[in-house]
Amino acid sequence: MKLLFSDSSAVDITLRDLPINTAFSKMCKSLQHVVIPFQEWDSPFYYDLYSYDELDDRLVKYGAELGLSIERNKSKDQDYLNAIHIIYEKNYDGDPKWLKFHEHIHLCERYHRPRRYCLTIDYRETGGPVTKPIDYSWITPSTKIKQGEVFFMWAELGKTPHLYWENNEPENFERFCELAKPWISFRPILHIALEDIDLVDNPSIEEFEKWWPSQHDSWCKHWNIPKWTVEQIFGGIVAGTIDNVDQIKNSLQHNILPTFLKL
Repeated sequence: MKLLFSDSSAVDITLRDLPINTAFSKMCKSLQHVVIPFQEWDSPFYYDLYSYDELDDRLVKYGAELGLSIERNKSKDQDYLNAIHIIYEKNYDGDPKWLKFHEHIHLCERYHRPRRYCLTIDYRETGGPVTKPIDYSWITPSTKIKQGEVFFMWAELGKTPHLYWENNEPENFERFCELAKPWISFRPILHIALEDIDLVDNPSIEEFEKWWPSQHDSWCKHWNIPKWTVEQIFGGIVAGTIDNVDQIKNSLQHNILPTFLKL
């Protein structure tokens, strides 16, 4: 498999012999002639280019495009972000404008967390027709990702149990089950680690681990899964490797962007 860039350069991706990669290759066969709808925030260098206030401005802008009056300078208020996230949940209709708005809610939430230099290849709404239910047996997660590894991660239109707890969402089990989801759908989204990454590098993890057992069994019963560990919440499925991390870094830093995934 090759990842092509806008200057016609390419990087080889070597996939492991895994059932999830068989499914991913079938997706790519359908999508290999579709231009990757790359957004600048899919680049790991996005946060290096914009201040928090500029991200706040963008959240207001993308809200306005949907006819929403988003209050400026409120994106540091987690309760406010939770409230506008509900607006997204109740109104998302497949329009890409909603995805830009939704993604900037989470970009604002993550701004002050440790940076992770990881490139995301996401087909977004164009990948909808090839999205399929994930096989629970495929989820053998790793929380330590090495530079140059490519991997899949949870990607639901909701929150992980950890994010639900960390964002101080309501202590309401019905709402918890509505918003907090396990890995349900396998979407054509691929991540490429441009440095070694610890996916559980989070100062709140110990407190979460004290809270999670009180919710785990009932929540898993609701979703009809046997268990959902911290490793499954945070971890990624390592799918393979790329052959040239420095080439990808250099391309992104010079605004040479991913265009196609080819078999």
